Amino acid sequence: SFKEYSVSKQEVSVGVVSPYKGQVGLIQDTFGNKYSNYSENGFSVSVRSVDGFQGGEEDIIIISTVRSNGNGSVGFLSNHQRTNVALTRARYCLWIIGNGTTLGNSSSVWRDLVRDAQTRGCFYCADEDNELEQAIAAALLETTPSDAAFNLESLRLALELTNARWKV
Repeated sequence: SFKEYSVSKQEVSVGVVSPYKGQVGLIQDTFGNKYSNYSENGFSVSVRSVDGFQGGEEDIIIISTVRSNGNGSVGFLSNHQRTNVALTRARYCLWIIGNGTTLGNSSSVWRDLVRDAQTRGCFYCADEDNELEQAIAAALLETTPSDAAFNLESLRLALELTNARWKV
């Protein structure tokens, strides 16, 4: 989105939504503040909890579902109202980031969304897509240097040892 904005200079608003305050804080600290200087020029990033987005919308919404387990437990996102808010905040584009196994094993709309994304060819596995994996690694390296090595190693361990693949 930012690259497209840089070329077109068309106003773009991006919202990042997560069900948990801790995740919201981490995302805000890592990415949200990075783009705050561009808001006067028409590019804005807003990072809020699902409840914080109630009544608002952005051009692009990225939902971070956070949970990773094999039993399909999606935590706060099992609440239909929260799910409805999260899924209906985008004007033009919606990205859901999460663990495909967790979302796919849930007995909720999340399972249907995973299946629909797979059917339409809109389901991406981060550890099977070299460009996506490199983009994630680059984003992790932009964090503080002491966190970068830890984050990259954590990502490798999660992908190699647990075989729990993160899906986008």
